[in-house]
Formats: sequence, C-alpha cells, structure tokens
Amino acid sequence: MFLSVEGLSLTIDGKKLLDSISFSAEKGTITLLSGLNGAGKSLLIRSLKGLENPESGKIILSGRELTKRKERMKAFALVFQDTALGIVGSTVEKDIAFGPQNLGRSHDEVAETVDEQLAFFSLEEKRKTRPAVLSGGEKRKLAIAGVIAMQPEVILLDEPFANLDYPSTLTVIRTLIKLKETGHTIIVVSHEAEKFLAHTDMTIILEKGRIKASGRSRDMIRTLKDNNVYLPADASFEELTWLR
Repeated sequence: MFLSVEGLSLTIDGKKLLDSISFSAEKGTITLLSGLNGAGKSLLIRSLKGLENPESGKIILSGRELTKRKERMKAFALVFQDTALGIVGSTVEKDIAFGPQNLGRSHDEVAETVDEQLAFFSLEEKRKTRPAVLSGGEKRKLAIAGVIAMQPEVILLDEPFANLDYPSTLTVIRTLIKLKETGHTIIVVSHEAEKFLAHTDMTIILEKGRIKASGRSRDMIRTLKDNNVYLPADASFEELTWLR
C-alpha cells in the first residue's frame, strides 16, 4: 500500500478533534474525503501535511513512517481552499519557481520545472501574467502547479471547487483527472461529490472526528446520500461528473 494512516488522533485545547483515523490509498488514485462541516476533514489533511501535530498514530508512505513534521511537509502538498494563500509570485512563472528555488535547486533545474508545469497545466500563454487577473480555474491550476513543482508524493486539496463558476470547475476536474492519469495520488476534501465522484476511487466519510464509513466510491452513493451529501436522484456512478 502506498499510503497508510493508522490510528491518527488529534486533541486541541483538551478536545479530541480526530479520533483514531485509519485509512489507506493506492498510488495513482483519488480519494474523496467528505462529511458535514466540523467533521474534521480539513484538520485531517492539515495533520497529514504537518500543519497540525497529532498526539498519536502513524503516517506511512512508501514504507516510510513519517514521524517528523518536516518529513510530512515535504511529502505532502496542500492546496488551500483560498488559492490566495498559496500563490506568492508576482507572475505565473515566478509563482511556480518559488517552491523549487526555496528548496535550493539550481537555476537550470528551476527553469526546466517551470517550463514543465506551464506545459502540463496549459499555462504557457500566461507565463508573464499577474495571478490576480487569472480566472478562478486558472488560479486553482496555478496553485496546484506551484505545489507539484516541489515534487510531493501526495497532493491534498481542500474544497477545490469552492467559489468557482462552471467553466472553472470543469478546468479543475480535468486537471485532477490528468494528475491521476500521470500517477499522482490525490486526497480531495469536498462536499460537492456530484461534480466529480465518478473520477474518484475511494470515499471516506467523517463525522465528529471519526471515520463513519469508507469504501469504493462506486459503492458509496447511497451512504453519501444518507449522510447529507447531495447527489442527483437516480444518477449512476458514471453520471456523477460535470464532464458530460
């Protein structure tokens, strides 16, 4: 198994917010993390990233137990719901270059990485553009490109469709599919399952900091509905995508 999380627990100010979370993910898959507001979804991915410090549990990636925050910060990339938190460069190319530069990579390595990400995300024509004038979908793509440039092993996305219009949502869905097809392992926090469930492999539902249900996404349609996640009535698994 590529990623294994075993018994992860997090307590803040005396309140247990994550309670014995255990799940796994194969390489090159998309896992949907769903549940009501306050269920602990964002805290879980922040804990994986190293932004929170669980008091117990294990995070094992490619056979390595990641016990130190520094190790998790490098292995996991987090794309925040608010893309402005992850975009720091004055132009598209400078933003993509920021991460590799801070990792100490050479000028040639950084330049090559920037070119690769611009091509992969179809942002070549936006190279010199200020991020502030990009569309919502383009900003999200840039935020993802910026973290991919640092070569993480797992990509975490917190509500990637939030506040996006229809064309921008389609852009992000296509980006996730392309990342999966190229072997990236992705965990997506979202309550908008109807937009992209058909492209996910596993679904985990959190409730009050615990895993309430999990399984193959195609087998979780009724469970998602029973847990107040909107899905169109009578839609088949294959129909649960906006790419139609």
